[in-house]
Amino acid sequence: MIVSANAPFLAELAQIIGARFSPSKGKTASQLYVSNRWAYRNTFAPEEHPLDPPESSWIKVHEARPRPALGPKPFTFYGYRLAPYPTFLLNGHLVREAR
Repeated sequence: MIVSANAPFLAELAQIIGARFSPSKGKTASQLYVSNRWAYRNTFAPEEHPLDPPESSWIKVHEARPRPALGPKPFTFYGYRLAPYPTFLLNGHLVREAR
């Protein structure tokens, strides 16, 4: 079940997966039921993508130091230094050394 206030998105997604969709009237959110068998309706074309980009490589972590932040919502930030390059991709997100 996908619930969203974006009914045009749900309508478009329903067309792609071959589902029926009727937006809710008088409610802020609509629901789209997705069958467990939607992939067998020939509406999904699997694609192959390499898991590691050609420029990727593994590196050794020399040290990670926790830096706790206190307050009403405490969290932990891990400081790091990057050498010889100041940026890298981590799960598709650009990571930079703090300045």
